[in-house]
Amino acid sequence: MATRIRATATTAAGTPRLRRSTSEVRELLLKAAHDCFQDKGYHATSTREIAQRAGVTEPMLFRHFGSKSALFERAVFDPFVEFIADFIVRASDLDAAAAKAPQLARHFVGGFFRIFVDHRDLIVTMLGQQDEGGQPRLAASVALDAQFDAFAEVVDSFVSVEGEQIMDAGLAIRFTLSFLLGTALADGHLFSLSEGDRSPDEVVQEMTDFVLRAIGHRIV
Repeated sequence: MATRIRATATTAAGTPRLRRSTSEVRELLLKAAHDCFQDKGYHATSTREIAQRAGVTEPMLFRHFGSKSALFERAVFDPFVEFIADFIVRASDLDAAAAKAPQLARHFVGGFFRIFVDHRDLIVTMLGQQDEGGQPRLAASVALDAQFDAFAEVVDSFVSVEGEQIMDAGLAIRFTLSFLLGTALADGHLFSLSEGDRSPDEVVQEMTDFVLRAIGHRIV
């Protein structure tokens, strides 16, 4: 029986190295970029450091992402895009007539708030990134906008079953995200979410109720 041999490459030290697939390389680079940016910040992190941590060459980094800023956007935006995509799939599997809007809202609020808290420093850096003309550099937000639009349709289907209506579900979602981001950024300044009498779950529930009341949902 013939033995199948996986193609290998040779490192600078002359030792064989298994070739990685495109998806594997991108995953390694995104993880390395996230860790480097989190540890040292955007400006103090070099593409060479990211490539070395990922175990790939610097030219390979540019081949996959084009620039340091593009890699940064992907490292920060991907968790949001993935969460919404997974959320839409889960929501689509639910029976809108049986499920309740508050349940959907709590999952959305809790999930996004955890992402904002976990990536707080990176998000602040991302929001401060500008192109040469002084405009926000958020190319990856195009993918995020498409996910928001798809999610807005899910929200409409759930609230309509309960006999309610949101004037603009897309704006309601974006307002909610602004509220959650602001809350995450204000932690330790305006109030402390890690201290006090309320547990993290209770805080998420309070924020969920706040959002539901803001869009006109009747909380029983």
